Amino acid sequence: MSQQDLIVFDTSTLPEYYNDVHTILALPEGHVVTYDYSVKHVSSNAIDILRARVSVESEVRVVLAYAQSPDYNKGEGTNDDKPFEVPVFATLTRLSRIVAVREVKNDDGARYYIDLHLLGYPFDPGRAIATRIVEKLRQSGSIPMRTYISVLPDTALDVLFAQRADEQAFSQVVDALSCFQASLRKTHFGGYEK
Repeated sequence: MSQQDLIVFDTSTLPEYYNDVHTILALPEGHVVTYDYSVKHVSSNAIDILRARVSVESEVRVVLAYAQSPDYNKGEGTNDDKPFEVPVFATLTRLSRIVAVREVKNDDGARYYIDLHLLGYPFDPGRAIATRIVEKLRQSGSIPMRTYISVLPDTALDVLFAQRADEQAFSQVVDALSCFQASLRKTHFGGYEK
């Protein structure tokens, strides 16, 4: 199998997820974090990569991203398993690589525990790459709320992992998230920020 990269999405569907993005942004390069997702939230081709990574020491790069529908109220929770409708706010938040994967079988199928070695920050001015990724993944329904781990549709993302623009990239990620949250406050509170 040729090198394939994964994308792992965060959302704010439950209160316990609120700090995930902030934690990912704040941790230093080299820190290892563990993400866990049920098999039902992993695309089938991503499952193949994760299972192969359980038994073989292969390099798997991961782009972490935040995605949310503008009409979704943070923390509302959901039983919805349909992909977000258009438009979707998405921004790439961190680069990483998989150092270990554990597949734990349970009554609901399986759950994947993925240890990610954090790297730098993706430089994506105007969220152009994030938008293109979401548009491509939407065609197969491989975005939240249905799918949180997918194979990146583009192998031309080597530039994200090769660049060293962490200071600019960090600021760009924080600005994108801040602007999005400010726009939500204005929308949900009738033009008034609270």
